[in-house]
Amino acid sequence: MKLFNLPALAVALLFPGILQAEPDKAPPEDKPVAKTPEDAWTQFQKAIETKERERIWSLVSKASRELLEKEIGAKMKALEGKALAEMAEEIGLTPEEYAKLSEKELVITRILSAAAKDKNSLLKMKLQNVKIDGDKAEGERDETGEGKKEDMGPAYFLKEDGEWKLDLKRELEEKESEPTDDEPPAPEAK
Repeated sequence: MKLFNLPALAVALLFPGILQAEPDKAPPEDKPVAKTPEDAWTQFQKAIETKERERIWSLVSKASRELLEKEIGAKMKALEGKALAEMAEEIGLTPEEYAKLSEKELVITRILSAAAKDKNSLLKMKLQNVKIDGDKAEGERDETGEGKKEDMGPAYFLKEDGEWKLDLKRELEEKESEPTDDEPPAPEAK
């Protein structure tokens, strides 16, 4: 009668942890999946409320994360002197803490800081009138949560890897293309 399976014993001796159960480790929690644009929005708000930095980041589309990190975060990271001190104070950090953060972390901290301000809190905003077209969706975001037409702004979403994400890149690009009060609107083609 063979008491040991030699190959299995050899593996266990060479790699002791491989055959051991890990009773102390709980199974990984299933992360919620944003199955609709509305899910993405409410999960984004919840992640902001609970300060789940990585979940905030994961609910933003890949292209949006790249834009936020490489453009906005890079500009924030490049600040020096008085400008750095002012931005650090605005987002609730010391200049030393600010200087240690990556571009990504600066952007997330800025999002959390903006949400903490009462006047235009991301947590008060409501999403409505969402229309889905394939892997893209568009809706209206009530900036104040009061339902006033003048407080409505666009909200864009993309479906990536089976989950809906906020398309902040599109929103930022559209804001850049809008005329400001300082510049007259472009003439319309006839």
